[in-house]
Amino acid sequence: MKVGDLIEYKPNLTGISNRIGVVMEVWMMDNKTQYLCHWNIPDTATQKVRWYAPAEDVQLCKINNF
Repeated sequence: MKVGDLIEYKPNLTGISNRIGVVMEVWMMDNKTQYLCHWNIPDTATQKVRWYAPAEDVQLCKINNF
């Protein structure tokens, strides 16, 4: 994934479907990748709409054809 990609949280991780975000920054350290994203649904604990998500918790957004 790269900056500008539309991503989503993997649905079985959070119980919240349709949490969609845009990658704003890609951060790598010690062979671990995290993505700073701006999300459409705020974090339930902090109410923030931007945070780092680990690569294993997100996937490219599947866009339905209309």
